[in-house]
Amino acid sequence: MPINVLVDTNFLLLPAQHRIDIFEELNKLLNCKVNVIVPLPVFNEILNLQNSGKPLLSKQASLTLKIIKGKTIIDNAKIDAKENVDDFIVRLASEKKCLVATNDVLLRRKLRSENISVIFLRQMKYLQVEGGIDYSSILRRKT
Repeated sequence: MPINVLVDTNFLLLPAQHRIDIFEELNKLLNCKVNVIVPLPVFNEILNLQNSGKPLLSKQASLTLKIIKGKTIIDNAKIDAKENVDDFIVRLASEKKCLVATNDVLLRRKLRSENISVIFLRQMKYLQVEGGIDYSSILRRKT
């Protein structure tokens, strides 16, 4: 049974920025098939970056959209008007009982304070998990 991993914007940009195959690396790290879940606000952030007018960022966002096409699941959960994207990711991960992949230090702290395991890029080379993974609760999660 695959494990769901929510991703944020900076994690999705890793393949374009550092030539890392996040899909292969997630499968290797977790030693199983992984469903990469992109919350709709994160997907929208990538679209906004693509149209940002900043050439490098726009190119990276365009490449990211090509890379993730057909390899991710877009989660259409609604963000509350008072929530920012990071708080939304914390809430969604808690509700869905899934891991989160991010390199955002502040988001990592928020997630760890809620006992949510975090996957991040270490030394610009490989992925690492922060926090123990309770596979039994993840496998029993609500989808």
